Amino acid sequence: MNYIEQHYGPGGLDRINIVDFYRSVNATIIKADLLRCLIMYAEEGVYADIDVEALRQVHMFIPDRYDESEIDMVSGVEIDQPEFKDHEILGGKSQTFCQWTYMAKPQQAVMLKLVESIQDWLTNLAKKQNVPIGEVVLDFDEMNERSSGTGTSIAWDDFHDLRESKVVGGNLVLDVEAFAAGQGHSDSGNHNARGALVKHHYHASNWPSRHPRFSHPVYSEVERCNWNAECVKKWDQDVEIFRLLPPEEQQKRLDEKEAQGSEPQPAPAPGLNLAPLL
Repeated sequence: MNYIEQHYGPGGLDRINIVDFYRSVNATIIKADLLRCLIMYAEEGVYADIDVEALRQVHMFIPDRYDESEIDMVSGVEIDQPEFKDHEILGGKSQTFCQWTYMAKPQQAVMLKLVESIQDWLTNLAKKQNVPIGEVVLDFDEMNERSSGTGTSIAWDDFHDLRESKVVGGNLVLDVEAFAAGQGHSDSGNHNARGALVKHHYHASNWPSRHPRFSHPVYSEVERCNWNAECVKKWDQDVEIFRLLPPEEQQKRLDEKEAQGSEPQPAPAPGLNLAPLL
């Protein structure tokens, strides 16, 4: 709190609304997101989650063909699956930039836009739940929908199937392999590739368990399909069929699932990699 008051209070950037908002938030994951953005706006440098391993030196984040003085921020594609953009659950996460690693100069407008978008999102969620901001209850899907947007409208076509980095408004956007290799989707390649700069180990926190995603009582989570189209289609069909069943038949399937002692998994297509569940 001292850091926020020092840099955003009257003696700093004089954004008392940000200080008050940060003080009112109790959700650990939201405070962490806010602090990350606020530090990167007030100062500069490289941000990486604690479970991110460096594979290459930082100077390699910016290819030699670019003038570093003209680059304000470096980010990378994380999920590039626009074919799912209209999916009820996956849509908000299907076209996203990596948040576990990025680099920026100080006072980049996008950092404040992120803070303001979090503030608007959480304020609206508090009104929806009819509770103070500090008592908002979050789930995994809400968190992912919040994190997928920056409050700025962009055309994902500019970043779909990105084969080499490009600069957009001073922001150097790297292809998915740079910061998000080895996901088993989005044509993300692997960590042995020359273009892979970091490796994310996906175990920094237990926030997905503290803020659970939607899990069907019989067919579990669609994210287990890891963006495989056939698997997602089957999950959607199974869930819809279940919805249309009479209550007694639904209960029968729930009883069968409970008797199995474990959640039935969606049937993956041959060769499907179910490893990181984002």
